[in-house]
Amino acid sequence: MVYIIYMAAGNSERFLSNKLLYEIEGRCLFEYGIAEANKVLRTYNKVYITLITRYDFIYKWAIDHGIEAVYSPESINGASFTIKNALMSLKNLKEDDYILFVAADQPFIKAKTLVKLIECSQKGILIARVKYKEKVGNPVIFSAKLKDELCNLKGDMGGRVLIEKYGCEYVEAEDETELIDIDYTEDVIKNNGKFNF
Repeated sequence: MVYIIYMAAGNSERFLSNKLLYEIEGRCLFEYGIAEANKVLRTYNKVYITLITRYDFIYKWAIDHGIEAVYSPESINGASFTIKNALMSLKNLKEDDYILFVAADQPFIKAKTLVKLIECSQKGILIARVKYKEKVGNPVIFSAKLKDELCNLKGDMGGRVLIEKYGCEYVEAEDETELIDIDYTEDVIKNNGKFNF
C-alpha cells in the first residue's frame, strides 16, 4: 500500500497571507495538487490519500469532497508536527508500505510524476524524490521502515535529514515547473503564464 500524505498545513510566512487559499483561475492553490493526486487512484487501487491541514476551510473542503482528512493544529509549530500527526493517523501502516509526501504549494506537480515515485516503491527502494535535470525537490516517497525516524523529526525539520543520511533514488519530472513551490505572491505573478490547467 502507498499512502499519499497531502500536506496542506504550512504557515505561509513569506507569502504574508494563507497562500493555500490564494485563488488562481477560480480555484484555491491547494486544490491543484490534490486533483493530481486523485488521478493516481485511477492507475493504482492500492493507494490511499490523506490530506492533513490546520485550516478549518481546507479540512471542511476535504470532507465535503470525500477525501480523508486529518486536522493538525500543532502544525503551526513546524513541518515535523504535520509529518508526525499524518503518520499517527495511518493505523494500518505496515513495514512494506510506503508514504508519499506531496506539498500543497506545488500546483504544477503532475499525476505522471507521482506514479513514477510509486513505481519506485515496487523496487523496494528506501527513499525516492523528484528532480528535473540538476534541480531536486519534492515530492518524496519513503519506505514505512523509516516511520519512527520520520516521527522523531523536530521543529520545522522535514525528511531532508533522512535523505542526507540514507541517500535516495530520483525520478525525472517532465517539466521544471513541477518543482516550483509558491512561497511569495510574486511567484504567482511570475508563473501566471504557466497556470494553464
